[in-house]
Amino acid sequence: MRIVSGISIRSADIARDATQAILTRFEPTAMSLATSWRDGRPLVRTVLLKGLDALGFVFFTNLESRKAHQISENPNVSLLFPWLALQRQVIVTGRASQIPVVEALKYFVTRPRGRQLAPWGISTEQRDFVT
Repeated sequence: MRIVSGISIRSADIARDATQAILTRFEPTAMSLATSWRDGRPLVRTVLLKGLDALGFVFFTNLESRKAHQISENPNVSLLFPWLALQRQVIVTGRASQIPVVEALKYFVTRPRGRQLAPWGISTEQRDFVT
C-alpha cells in the first residue's frame, strides 16, 4: 500500500530524523497506521515503513487482512511515527492505494520462505485479535 499525503514532507527531513532514530537504537520505521471502516469505527496497529519516495509512504500487507479490507472501504488513513527518544513524532494523513503488483512482488521474493507462507496459514481473526 502507498500513502499519498496531502502535505509536503521532505524526504531529506524524514531521512535525517530516521538516521537520528537509528543512532538512538530504536526502530525508526515502526509506525502506527490508523484506518476505519466505512461506518467510522477506527482501528490502529503498528506496521513497518518499507519505502518513502516522491509518491508517498509504502508498507506491505496481505490483501485479505482486516487493514486491507478497511482501506478498500475507506482509503483515508493516518500514520504516526512515535520517535519518542528524539522527543518528536511525525503525523501523516492521506489516502492509501495499492502499489503496482511488480513492486509488491519485488518485496515479497526478498522475504524468508516462512514469512512468505505465514499470512496464509493464520486466519485474519488470529492475526488481528482486537475487535
